[in-house]
Amino acid sequence: MTPEDDSAEDGGGDLMAIARRDRRLSRASVTFFQDETSIRNFSISSTSDGGLVDSEGRVRDEYILQWQSVNRPTKLNKVPLLCDLTTSSNITNVDGWVLSMLLVSGFAKMSSKINELNAINVFPIADGDTGANMKVCLKLPIRNLLLKPSDNIIIASREMAADVLLNGQGNSGTILSHFFVELAEAVREVKKSDMSVDEFASCLIKAGMAMDDAVPNPVNGTLLSVCRDALVGLKKQRPYATLDVLLSAMHRNCQSELAKTPDQLIVDGVKVLEKAGVVDSGAQGFAYLAEGMYLASIGELPNAFDPEMFHTVTLATVDDSPPISVDHTVCDSKYRYCTEAVMLLKEGVTPDVVFDRVQKAATQEGIGDSAVFVKGFDMVKIHMHTNNPDQLFDTLQPFNRDSILKKEKVEDMLAMRESMHGDETLDLGDAKFTIMGLCSYLLPRTFDLDELHTLPIFAVPSSTQEPIDMRFVSDEDVCVILNQQRHKESAVRYTTAASNPMQLKIEILAALTKGKPLLMFLFSTDKRVSAIGRNTMIAIDMLEDEQKKLVKVFVHGWTFYEQPFLMEAIKFAKAGKSIDEAIEACKEIADHCFSFSSFVTSSSVRKLQAWRPGLFPEGFTIEDDSFIAFGLPVTTRDVVLTNTERLGKLMGIQNKATSMVDLQDAEIARVKDNLKPDEKLSKIIVQTIGRIDIGHQYLQKLKDAHVPLMDDVELSVCNAGMFAAVASAWGEMSAVSNFYAVAFQPTSSFNIIRSSSCINHQHVHGMANSNHHIMRRQHFSSLKSTTETQTTNNYMPDENGNEYDWDKILPFQKNTHNSVKIVVPDEEPTSNDDLFDVDTFHNKLEATIATALQLKKTALWITIPMSRARLIEEASKSGFIFHHAEGHAATLSKWLLDGVESRIPTYATHQVGVGAVVINSKNEILCVREKRNNYRKWKIPGGLAELGEDLDIAVIREVYEETGIKCRFTSVLGVRHTHGSQFNRSDLYFVCRLEPIPINDDGDVPLPVPQEGEIEATCWVDFKEYRDMVYSEDPKVGHPMMKHIIKIVEQSVDNDIQKTIVSSVVPGRKPSPVYHAAIQSESS
Repeated sequence: MTPEDDSAEDGGGDLMAIARRDRRLSRASVTFFQDETSIRNFSISSTSDGGLVDSEGRVRDEYILQWQSVNRPTKLNKVPLLCDLTTSSNITNVDGWVLSMLLVSGFAKMSSKINELNAINVFPIADGDTGANMKVCLKLPIRNLLLKPSDNIIIASREMAADVLLNGQGNSGTILSHFFVELAEAVREVKKSDMSVDEFASCLIKAGMAMDDAVPNPVNGTLLSVCRDALVGLKKQRPYATLDVLLSAMHRNCQSELAKTPDQLIVDGVKVLEKAGVVDSGAQGFAYLAEGMYLASIGELPNAFDPEMFHTVTLATVDDSPPISVDHTVCDSKYRYCTEAVMLLKEGVTPDVVFDRVQKAATQEGIGDSAVFVKGFDMVKIHMHTNNPDQLFDTLQPFNRDSILKKEKVEDMLAMRESMHGDETLDLGDAKFTIMGLCSYLLPRTFDLDELHTLPIFAVPSSTQEPIDMRFVSDEDVCVILNQQRHKESAVRYTTAASNPMQLKIEILAALTKGKPLLMFLFSTDKRVSAIGRNTMIAIDMLEDEQKKLVKVFVHGWTFYEQPFLMEAIKFAKAGKSIDEAIEACKEIADHCFSFSSFVTSSSVRKLQAWRPGLFPEGFTIEDDSFIAFGLPVTTRDVVLTNTERLGKLMGIQNKATSMVDLQDAEIARVKDNLKPDEKLSKIIVQTIGRIDIGHQYLQKLKDAHVPLMDDVELSVCNAGMFAAVASAWGEMSAVSNFYAVAFQPTSSFNIIRSSSCINHQHVHGMANSNHHIMRRQHFSSLKSTTETQTTNNYMPDENGNEYDWDKILPFQKNTHNSVKIVVPDEEPTSNDDLFDVDTFHNKLEATIATALQLKKTALWITIPMSRARLIEEASKSGFIFHHAEGHAATLSKWLLDGVESRIPTYATHQVGVGAVVINSKNEILCVREKRNNYRKWKIPGGLAELGEDLDIAVIREVYEETGIKCRFTSVLGVRHTHGSQFNRSDLYFVCRLEPIPINDDGDVPLPVPQEGEIEATCWVDFKEYRDMVYSEDPKVGHPMMKHIIKIVEQSVDNDIQKTIVSSVVPGRKPSPVYHAAIQSESS
């Protein structure tokens, strides 16, 4: 992908820009959704239909919340009989109830065939998920029609379309979304609450005629063409007097068109369905929908009224251990943890033997009380209140059949009591802003999470492939599933899926109904790193202009270690502080005071390494049954890391050990050693995976080791939610301290310079900045109000004791190579104390230059946003010149050493491109043909590397984007160096050798699929044919560079340029790949 294409896809807020960025959405789908969630041009807004906007043009809160709850678990105990379809020969009109029952019937048939649909999934990629995707697309929307039925067909069709848009995923979801949108639009045009069967048939025909608009390049022999041709074919039998005739015709047409798909779907000259011996899976799914409606009309669909098909999937399967009833009403018990264990007895061991041993442990050894014992066949369940759950588990293990207990459960009774009866409440009634982030996944249950808003993220179990909204998963479910994951026979693989932009827009609108600004937390907006971040920014672009002004986004860069920032924002909101004050406080933590330790097992490390190998150095290994601590150095940071650098720090290995206990001890020693004499820990948040007791033990060890803590240190321990089941394992400190996130506060004598102008580094989407005067002087140890942070004079000492009058100079930061940097924030028109006022800017800049010279700095940099472009002229008067511009800001520089030639480097002299030679087991080379610049018939896939992207990662990504083929990197074949390329930059083009990853043991690789918008065609070309082409003497056919590359390809791979990861001598810089000639032996 070229930079121009990338910027075109990411830029702009118009509907088609959004559609291009989220390619699952068609033009009609995006337009429909915007109409349904827009204050302007809303055509159905009467109070009677429950629409988004009331008669006075105000957003209707209950409608927003209805949309927000699309994926909220709701039990449907009974499928209501809205109409009897077996009397369809007498049904002459179609209203909302008839439409709802038709959809129920179609879904009943289709959902019974999910495994079949997954199995026959061939096109466009044989990923076996078509049935699951179609079920996800329709289940909740149809369930919602039954929970709130409407006999108005306009309302029923519109809400069905809106809900399908929110739930649709994959290619089949795209097509179905488009169909229901077009059907809703056709129904709306009729302007009747019910219509004749023939009018309804006309709406179906119109929807069919519009199907080609669903995707940029419609393909025959697919769901799209079968839906289109079957519905358009209804014209032949018109008019339709009764419903049974219409349903029979639609079923017959679908079967006829479905049978044609093996002959119609041709990819690179191959009839792929015919070759596989199947029909198109998406088309089959649609045909099942029509068949279900027809079968219901003749009384041959018995499962149409089974409510189970609409139940939200529970993550954990049924807990098959014996039921137990325990009173958890605890007053002043000397034991903290309610502990349970379930075990399968060894052969020859009776329940009574175990019971006697537990009673002895409780009464004679004093490990706990409230022992309760339940037996069921060869399974027993034990309950006890104890301060050391491990003692109970160790007591039981000798009688246990397996190497681990079937189930362990540990609950903190003290925390439960405080949660239910404590005086501390999260009262945000005086808050000036609302908060959205990973709240319900990360924060303790003592927080009133209804006062906060959580970004929806879905867990996808491999057993069902059905996304589950993790916000609504209970602690009990998480406990059961974590225990299941410990046993090979019950373990299920879980992945995560981000919300689509429309789901996120609904959540944002729900938060804005409170009428306050919204502070959103993201760890990244880079689409390569975070799908939820990417989709959130798209969702914000879809808002009205007035709504956008209310949303500010804080990007902290520390992935899912978000608790300290959320808790800091909550503290500021509760105190009635402004959103900008909260952002500045969070930024101070993220930039300078944040650290973490993550304690994980070797098995979890291997899973992570398989998922994201690029995070680990080449050759990384870990011993079985060992433990690793990832983390950051525990000390304040003067240098602000970029978000890319922060991601690179996450896999910093700090300690290894053979037990979790030893690992904790080693990490505590490291923390203590890292802290400088004037630094203390001010906040520690421990998040555990199932075993909350281990988190408390860790905190006690910190105290016992005399790790420096503030007198008012904040300590909290909580169990992780569904994230734990997806990413971690039982007994880790999510490591069992997955979010051991620490904000450090030096003693009051430790002063530092922090300017609030730094906020723009993190403030991604906010419209206004914080008051720039409040942070001229700040101690880490204070979280005081604006007036409280002011001092009796305006002088601030630097690290050498020098003092400066900060009212006369501009705030600056340390920069590389003995330089300093000024970052000008976006303009805040309402500010009465603007440090960068244009009338005083020149004099302050001259004073800053004099200060930098006094400090013997070599250069001074200044970054100016577009909103302050008039300052550029003032800077030029002081000798500043342009260095570079990115996004919405320009950076200027001034060399300060008179008589010494400037050593400021030129900005970005080269761009880096990659190309891939991919050869399969049939000696065929992977080729593409672009939609433009086709200098040759076929070329190898490739494009530009992105900023911060290694060559091997870039070339693998480009091949997958352009062809859909997954590969592994082998080597570099050659490099072409040219000059005078785009923007008059030089160009480095690396041609790499890649191996395609087979999809089965026979070494087969899938057919390539061309990238929409860029690639016209892609295929596997016989290597000899391609060789003859590039070797051709015809200047219009031959390719001199590729001729040399092919010569290298035909030699041994041992001669290729290899990749090695080497560490850097620069402190803080991550290891880098080095590409070099093959090393024959260590001695050479």
